Amino acid sequence: MSLDYDVFVVDPKPVPSAVPGFDEATWPPSTSTLIRNEDRAVLIDCLVTEQQGRDLAVWVRSHDCEPEYVYITHPHADHFLGLPEILAAFPRRSRSRWPNQRARCTNRSHRPTWRSGAGSSPAN
Repeated sequence: MSLDYDVFVVDPKPVPSAVPGFDEATWPPSTSTLIRNEDRAVLIDCLVTEQQGRDLAVWVRSHDCEPEYVYITHPHADHFLGLPEILAAFPRRSRSRWPNQRARCTNRSHRPTWRSGAGSSPAN
């Protein structure tokens, strides 16, 4: 039994901003990795937009496989917002997995906090 992999890459995207000096900021290139053998496959991360998720599903299908699992490496938007498109494209096979996020969220020392030198809050 041998493993094979392929990587789907999306180009950088401009980030809209009303902040002076950030008019040329970009979202970095994003990737999703398909790992498979003769009868099973897993997809690592699902990109950020619905269209990227749909394009990723077409790309996965071009490899003549359906992912049994979708593994999200960490909870940043560019890794999981395309997940609904993948689950819709492969409804019978795909199950998603998050790496130990439940355990981390129950531990107060790992809860996200807002830090700002300007004294603002996330609501501002």
